[in-house]
Amino acid sequence: MSANNSSAGPLRAKAGHNTRQEILDAAAEVFTEVGFKAASVKAIAEKVGIKAPSLYTHFKSKNQILYTVLSEGARSLRADCTEAVSSAGDDPRLQMERFVRANLEPIVERRGTVPMFDSYLYQAPGSASFRVLTRQQISVLNKVQRDIVDVVKNIIIVGLNKNIMSVRDITVATFGVLGIIEHVAYWYSPSGRLSIEQIIEEITHLCLSSLNCISE
Repeated sequence: MSANNSSAGPLRAKAGHNTRQEILDAAAEVFTEVGFKAASVKAIAEKVGIKAPSLYTHFKSKNQILYTVLSEGARSLRADCTEAVSSAGDDPRLQMERFVRANLEPIVERRGTVPMFDSYLYQAPGSASFRVLTRQQISVLNKVQRDIVDVVKNIIIVGLNKNIMSVRDITVATFGVLGIIEHVAYWYSPSGRLSIEQIIEEITHLCLSSLNCISE
């Protein structure tokens, strides 16, 4: 067996390789399994099916791999949410429905690595995860997260102004909605009683109900 064949990892079985993305996908899995500090470049490379030095063709360091995983994931979610809400016009009910779907579909798809995303995106100063990233990286990630929070907050504000929604505190309601959506990754199972479409419907109903959304 040649060296190339012996190093072939599970991600190499895909058609139309995108080595950079394969590295990011593999890194997310490895960081989830053992944590950033215990993760090795060699382990990431083996999961992809390439030699460790090949990673440095795409990334300068393990830190850059982690930051890219987090930043590209967060930016992609922000873009999806913004586009989904914009497509709903000025109806806050429909905006919330599309926001829920835009969040839940990728959350369910990457549910295995959501804990890793959460541990680094929602950080507290002084924590181990906080020290892994630079202050500049954390600042960028926090900005993307605030943008997503603002999408929900703006939906609620529009709903209040139109007398369609009713909440006692906008900030609490905003993070309450996000909590309902994001926690799905921790309990959803493809073999569970409900399909993802049924879960989206139920979570949407729960979010709208929590905002006392009035149907026409």
